[in-house]
Amino acid sequence: QILPYLQPKLERWPDKPVILYPDPEADYEDMIAVYDVLKQGPKQIGIPVRNIAIPTHREVDTYVSIFGYNPFD
Repeated sequence: QILPYLQPKLERWPDKPVILYPDPEADYEDMIAVYDVLKQGPKQIGIPVRNIAIPTHREVDTYVSIFGYNPFD
């Protein structure tokens, strides 16, 4: 379901960052499963997902201090 959601965005901006913010309680295997889905981009939507980012706690804290809210809450 995530690839069809990303398709129009990646068509407009192929290097658009896809930001993953896994729940600290999530199993490692679940995060890897998301990577596996994103890796299927060329086969499923004809576009590779080239730029995957996982923000650090410091990056999230900096964002919150600048913009006043956590986009991941």
